[in-house]
Amino acid sequence: MDTVSGIVMAHKGETPGLGAEIATPKFQAHFAGKKLFKSGEFVSVSLRKGGAKDPEHEVDGISGGTKTSDGVTAMLRDCLSAYLPYFESQHQAAAQSAPAAANEAASSEVSNQQNVNESHE
Repeated sequence: MDTVSGIVMAHKGETPGLGAEIATPKFQAHFAGKKLFKSGEFVSVSLRKGGAKDPEHEVDGISGGTKTSDGVTAMLRDCLSAYLPYFESQHQAAAQSAPAAANEAASSEVSNQQNVNESHE
């Protein structure tokens, strides 16, 4: 629930070859696999001029498109922040179901072993 699967942006008011890069599939592909959380804290995904130094959470910014890069970073952070309560509820649900699933798997394994033992008797 914290990994970006993809992003689509369209913005006609940008300079071709500079800020307009945000609308290209090649640029947008860089967002796939980025993480929204770091050590349990929301960090979003940001564009970094001069290259992504944190490859899990950053995308290389657009050369000559500093304002666009800053705007995309702010837009992602602000818009995704609205979903933080939902993300938190999903993280809590996953944390609660993990021990239950582990217990169920262990119980199933014990039950299967008992069935094997009984069939050999």
